[in-house]
Amino acid sequence: EQEMWKRSTSNDGTTINSWRKTWIDNYRKAKTHFGELGDFSVGQLHNKHLHAPVVLIGSGPHLRYNADKLKDKPKGMIYISCLHNFHYLEDLGMDVDYYVTLDSGEIVLEEISEGGDGKDYWELTRGKTLIAYAGSHPDLWKKWQGKIYLYNVPVPDEETTRECEAL
Repeated sequence: EQEMWKRSTSNDGTTINSWRKTWIDNYRKAKTHFGELGDFSVGQLHNKHLHAPVVLIGSGPHLRYNADKLKDKPKGMIYISCLHNFHYLEDLGMDVDYYVTLDSGEIVLEEISEGGDGKDYWELTRGKTLIAYAGSHPDLWKKWQGKIYLYNVPVPDEETTRECEAL
C-alpha cells in the first residue's frame, strides 16, 4: 500500500514545491479565521442525508446542455456541485445543496461570477453551503455569506502535512 502511494504521487514534486507555501499559509489563515477547525468539519454532515439520492454536478462543456434537466429537483434529492458552476447554476435558479472547492489560489474567487450576468454573486452565497478544503484561498472565508464546512486533503509531502497537522 505504501509503495503504491509513492508510485501514484511520484510526479507531484512540481505541484508540491509550487504550492507548499500557499497551502500552509492558507491553512494558517483558516485557523485564524475559524478558530477550532474541527468545529467546521464536514464530518458534521455524516449521516445527514443517509440513503438520499445524490447528483454530483461537475463542470464542463456538457453542463450547459444538461443542466436544464436538473432544474426540477425531486423531493429528497441532494445536489452537490463544484464551486466553479456557482454563477451558472444560480443564474438558472438551481437548488444546489452544497458547493465544493479544492482550489487554493485566487482563481476560486473569480469563478464565483465568471461568465455570469453581472449579479452580486457573493450576495447570492447567503443561505448556500460551501464545502471547502481548509487550505482554500482565505478571501473565500471572508466573502462567502452562507455556511462553510471544511475538509482536509492528504498532501504527499511531509513538511506540508506536519505544518498543517500542527495547526
